[in-house]
Amino acid sequence: MRKKLLKLPRRQKRFIALAFDTCAILACLWLAFYIRVESAPYHGNLLQDHWRTFLLAPVCALPFYIRMGLYRAVLRYMGSFSVITITRASIYATGT
Repeated sequence: MRKKLLKLPRRQKRFIALAFDTCAILACLWLAFYIRVESAPYHGNLLQDHWRTFLLAPVCALPFYIRMGLYRAVLRYMGSFSVITITRASIYATGT
């Protein structure tokens, strides 16, 4: 599987990274709602009540990731600068 992914063109690797980040953003958002709301008396379907939030989260976050240059190079190994950039982009996206 790894060899197959490494042979893909750069454009497809970027698309895979964007798709993974979108799924990760949605999963983290769902988990945050689930942790916060489970202890409170909450009636209703989480996705049904907050569908706008789930649509806007990737729309707001991904432009920050793109602007910070996270998709310019497909990374095999991450250094400390990459971790700092990812952290900064995530903080900016969370602030929106």
